[in-house]
Amino acid sequence: MPDQHRDDCPTAFNLTRRDVLVGGFLIGGIAALATLPAVAALTSWSDESAARFMEISSLLVPHHLNEEVGKRMGAAMSALNPSLLQQIDGLLSIARQKNARTVEDFFADVPAGPLKETALSIISAWAS
Repeated sequence: MPDQHRDDCPTAFNLTRRDVLVGGFLIGGIAALATLPAVAALTSWSDESAARFMEISSLLVPHHLNEEVGKRMGAAMSALNPSLLQQIDGLLSIARQKNARTVEDFFADVPAGPLKETALSIISAWAS
């Protein structure tokens, strides 16, 4: 058994099982707290919000899109951008005015700024 008072092992670096467990619980707790906003965003993201997100997504991305993935993606994006639903409504309004069926039908009419950035971020999210 090693000597606890050795010069090459100062007591400041001596970890007990209790220190390791407490440290693990602290790190795990911090990691769990970091996920709470995403969980809260997902639970506050309504079916109507998800439907609007999927509607604009289907216009922006010419592929078959998974609705469950879209619901989670929209919730996560809305947690990062509280104005997401208003921006989606703006994009849908432009698309409806143009009777758009594809992104090419209306994207040129989307003004530079938040609406264009939101459209590009939705496209980018689906491409990832």
